[in-house]
Formats: sequence, structure tokens, C-alpha cells
Amino acid sequence: MVSIKGHNNSTINWQSCEVDTDLICTRAFSRLSKTSHHRFCKAFFEKGEKEALKITDYCPINLKSHEDLFDNLPKDLDRQPIWWLMPWGGTLRKPDLNKEARIQIKNIYTARYLKLLKSVEKKGFIVTEDFMPPVHQLIKNQKSVYILQDGHHRSAIFKYLSNSTHQSLIRTKNNDSTKKIKVSNQLIVRNSFVPHLKYVNIGSNNGHFSLRDAFKWFDLAFEILDSNLKTQENQLENRLSQYHDKLLNKLKQPGA
Repeated sequence: MVSIKGHNNSTINWQSCEVDTDLICTRAFSRLSKTSHHRFCKAFFEKGEKEALKITDYCPINLKSHEDLFDNLPKDLDRQPIWWLMPWGGTLRKPDLNKEARIQIKNIYTARYLKLLKSVEKKGFIVTEDFMPPVHQLIKNQKSVYILQDGHHRSAIFKYLSNSTHQSLIRTKNNDSTKKIKVSNQLIVRNSFVPHLKYVNIGSNNGHFSLRDAFKWFDLAFEILDSNLKTQENQLENRLSQYHDKLLNKLKQPGA
């Protein structure tokens, strides 16, 4: 696994913020409510464990390429997609495409998810400071979407519970029901910064993405959540990266 984020996230220290689950796009580029994680959770609470286990696409087995791991892809890409890697950052991973290995992975993930769901069913979904999924925040026209980097299982459970008759299972400090998840920003990228990604040591600088593809990936997250973004304008709760601002100012200077 090779990191190509290009800057030390520990120096940015972004404040956490609460995000409506309708503004979250998964790493596979899907709404939380459209994921197999969510369908598995829904089947478990509404029909039981046996029905949940019928969700066959919960962990894909027959993989031919990275492309099979995405729920949605931009059209006419110049380069093939790479799992877990985006033009603005991420990690370069090589998923195991061996069918037998994938079956083992599916069995392990399914067992863990069932154990988690049974715990939630018995004790409730306890929202603590540990429940703060990492995200990449993308900003376009004063609107934001958040691409989930980890915590898909718990986020899907929260999404389902917050919109179902099982909402009482969500346990917060004040026992207030909410549709918002507290997230941790790993990276914040605005649309105007995309052309300058090649100037820092992240995705496009390593030849993984063309500029055309970079914009397509960026816009895809907004397209997936478009119906929500038309009616919900997110108030930005975090200042933009000083690192990005300084770099943009430098690029605008004569001779840069």
C-alpha cells in the first residue's frame, strides 16, 4: 500500500462537524441508502438474519478489475479507476481478485456485521466520540458532499435507524434522534482547486488521473446526491485549508 496524499494531515487539524447522512457519498460512489450495507441492515431488522444473508452483493466475489468495486463510475474515463484512490488523495491498493479469497473475505465481513447488528439490536446504537467516520469534503458552488473513507457499516446502520421505526435504538448523550453523523475531515477540496492538484504530490501528479478525469470524479459525487443538494444547501462549518489557499495564491503570482 502506497500513500500518495502529499501532505501531512496531522498538521491540518480539521474540526469535526455534523453532516446530514443525505450528503454522504460512499467510497464506492453510492448513497448510503443504496448500499448493500444498508440493504443488509434493513433486511436484518425487518425480516431477520436469514433474509439479511440473502443480500448476495454485500461483498462482491466475482471481481475482474477495480471497476467492479464501484457502484457508479464516470462515463468515458481516460484511465481505469483505482480502488481507494481519488485525484485529490487516498491510497493505492490492490484488491485480491481471487474468487476463493473473496469468499473468505465475504464470510469474515458478514460474520462481523451480523455480530454488530445483533449488538445494536440488544444494546442500541450508542453514539460516542469514537463514532466519527473519516471523510473527504468536496465543495462546489457553496455546496458540499462528503465521501466516506471508512466506517461504512456503522454509517449504514445509523442511516437506516434514523429513518425507520427503530429510531429509538440510537442512543446519544441527550437521547435526541438525529439524521446527522459527526465526521472527521481528512481533506477538503474545492472545485476551483482541482486544476492545481498536479502541483502537489497527490493523485494526478503520479499519472493516475488526467485533469479531465479528475473533474469527472469530483462531479460524480455531486451527481449522485443531486436530488438532495437541490433542496439542501450545506452551511460550511470548516475553514478551507490554509495549505490550499497559500498554494493557490502562489500559483496566481507572476512567474509561478
